[in-house]
Amino acid sequence: MATDTRGASSGYTNWFKLELVLGRSSAILRQLFKDRYQQFFDNHWDDTPTAGGTFYTNIIDKGKNKSKFNLTTVQKRLIQKGNTNDWDITTLTSLLINVTSPQMPKKAVVQRLSEENRKIADIREIRNTLAHHTTKQLSNNEFIQLWHKLIAILVYFGQNEADLNKLKDDINFKSASASDSSVIDSENTKEALRLKDLGNKAFKDKNFVDAIAHYTGALLLPNLTNNERAILYSNRSASRLGLCKELSSEDECYCALHDAKEARNLYATWWKAHYRVGKAYSSLNEHEKAILAFERAEVLDPLNKEVKDALDDSRSIHVRQQRQDHLDPRLKPQTVNEHLKELQEETGIDPNYVRMCHSLQDKIDPANADVVRGHKFFFGDTHTKKNDEEALRYD
Repeated sequence: MATDTRGASSGYTNWFKLELVLGRSSAILRQLFKDRYQQFFDNHWDDTPTAGGTFYTNIIDKGKNKSKFNLTTVQKRLIQKGNTNDWDITTLTSLLINVTSPQMPKKAVVQRLSEENRKIADIREIRNTLAHHTTKQLSNNEFIQLWHKLIAILVYFGQNEADLNKLKDDINFKSASASDSSVIDSENTKEALRLKDLGNKAFKDKNFVDAIAHYTGALLLPNLTNNERAILYSNRSASRLGLCKELSSEDECYCALHDAKEARNLYATWWKAHYRVGKAYSSLNEHEKAILAFERAEVLDPLNKEVKDALDDSRSIHVRQQRQDHLDPRLKPQTVNEHLKELQEETGIDPNYVRMCHSLQDKIDPANADVVRGHKFFFGDTHTKKNDEEALRYD
C-alpha cells in the first residue's frame, strides 16, 4: 500500500492552518462592507437581490468603474444576488478597496479608511500567497511570518489574539470538528439519518428533486452536530449539481455552490466539503477557483483518486482557456492611442492634454518620462512602433 507521505508533512499542515484562519477574515470583511455601505450611501444592506442588483448597476457596472473591479462572471452574478455570505475574499477585498464614498469624508475618516484598506490589501496578499503557492507546503519560518502577519490584521479588526493563537494547536485534521450545539438530540439525529438515507436513494435513482427535499427536511431539524449538517449540505450540493445538469439551470449551480460552502464552513477539515466547492465552481466554468478547492481537498486526502481526477480535469481546462484568451484579439493590450481614446470616452479628458503632460515629464520627472517611453514602445503608439527591446531599455 502506498504511504501517505503528504499527510505526515508539517508543510501541508502549516499551509492548511493558515487557510482555515484566513477564512475568519471573511466574516470581518462582510461586516465591514455592510458598515461602509451604510456610511457611504446612507442605506442598509439586507443581503437581497434588490440590494445586489441596484449596487451592481449603479456602482460596479457604471462608467469608468467597470475597469476598477477585476471580477469574474460568477463573482458579478453573486454580487447581483446580494447575499454577502456567498462572496469570497477576493470579491470582498475588491469591493472594499475600490468602492468609495460619493461625498468627501472628514480627514479622520479618510485616515481610518486608508489604514483599513492597507490591512485589507494585506489580507488579499496573504490569500494570493496561499492560493498560488506551487507546492502547498510552508516551512515553519514561512508559516510563522504569515501567521503573525495575519493574526495582527485580525486583531486590528477586533478578533481576540489569545483565541486566535489557541487555534494553532487546536486545529485537528483527523477527528471531527466540535459541534456548536450544547444539546445533541438523539431523536432528531435518528430522523436526520432516515431522511439522509432516503435522499441518498433518490440521488442514486437520479431523482434529484426528491433528494433535495429529503436533505432539506433533515437540515431543518434542530440540534444536529456540525459534521452531520455538513454531510447533509454536501449531499444536497451534489443533488443540486445533478439537477443543474439535468435542467441546464445555472441557478441550481449557484445553489450547489452555496451548499458546498456551507458544508466547508461547518467542517473545514473534511476533504469532501472542499471537493464539493470545486465541483460547483467547475460547473460554473470557474476553473481557477475550482483548482484551489480541489487542491485543498487533495491536501486533506492525498490518495483520493476522485479528487485527483477532478483536479487534473480543471487544470487541463484552465490551461486551454488561458491559451484561448491569449489568442483572442479582443484581449490583446491596447496601443497607447487606443487607451487614450477610451479614457476620453469614459472621462472626457482630451488625449492631447495627456500627451502634453507626457512631454512635460522630461523636465519635471525624467524617471517617470522613461516609464512613459517604455509603455509606448511596449504597446505601440502614434509615430512609435512596438519594439520590445527598446521597451526593456526603459523598464
